[in-house]
Amino acid sequence: YIDDSRVTANGFLSSSTDLDTLFGDSSALGLAVGATSTATIDAWALGASIGASVGKELAIALAGNGVGSYNTIDNTIHAYIANAQDSAEGQYDVTTTDGGMKIVAEDGADIEAVGFAGSIALQFAAPGVTIAIGVSLAENDIYNDVHAYVDQAKVSSASAFDLITHSDSIVDVYSIAAAVSASFSLDAVALSGAGANSFNTSNKTVRTSITDGSIVDAAGDMLIQATDDSDSYADVGSGALNAGFVGGSISVSIAEQIISNTIESYVDNSVVSSVNGSVSILADSAATADALTVATSLAVSIGGAGAGGRAKSTANIPVSAYASDTA
Repeated sequence: YIDDSRVTANGFLSSSTDLDTLFGDSSALGLAVGATSTATIDAWALGASIGASVGKELAIALAGNGVGSYNTIDNTIHAYIANAQDSAEGQYDVTTTDGGMKIVAEDGADIEAVGFAGSIALQFAAPGVTIAIGVSLAENDIYNDVHAYVDQAKVSSASAFDLITHSDSIVDVYSIAAAVSASFSLDAVALSGAGANSFNTSNKTVRTSITDGSIVDAAGDMLIQATDDSDSYADVGSGALNAGFVGGSISVSIAEQIISNTIESYVDNSVVSSVNGSVSILADSAATADALTVATSLAVSIGGAGAGGRAKSTANIPVSAYASDTA
């Protein structure tokens, strides 16, 4: 960032891989201000349990297992020029004399989570009870604040001026649970249950702004843009099997995804102008949510089996681009 400072850039930047990755063709720029985050979480939660009983008297075999994966990314990514209004009227505090000027804030948060819980319970010979339970839970949240802005500053570009905020986050989750119970006796009861869940939330602010009496001039085109490409994927599966003289099994899978990002691009109480080009103020969201749930249950016994699945995706994404109180 540039804060409470005067900067004059003479000439062009030397192109490099790092600069070009964030700014495009950096050799055309005289001044570049950028902030980027590529926060990544890879989480694996795996669990397994086995229980067995053998005897001539009453026998009980129990097996239970549960795993959970809880991940949060909450970052602030800001790139800006601020508090640069000290120069006299008609002069600028931050300028380029040859190349263009670009301010970029970019977010690339990535969460990949895998959870698996499996349980097997076996009972041999004696009369008794066999119970197997498997549970897998996953919760993933992204709350990033991404902002490129000019605030209380006088800025002039000798070529194009770009003020860009972009967020491209991915949440990819697999949550699986399985339970198997078996009794090898005519007077035994076998029960099994499996449950898997995934809950994903994206609540980001992606904002580009020129505010509070700023003056921004460019000799070329001016682009003020905020874009969001959030993707959320959830694959949830559960399976329960029991085998015995009497028994039952149940399996439940639930996936819920909520995307409530705010995308804004605006000029407020400021003056922007392009001498030889256009001024564009743009905001766009291409967020997607994809959920799959599978639940299976099988009872090989005198009894019953039940399975249920639910997938819900909700998107509430205000997108706005505007200019207000400009002269």
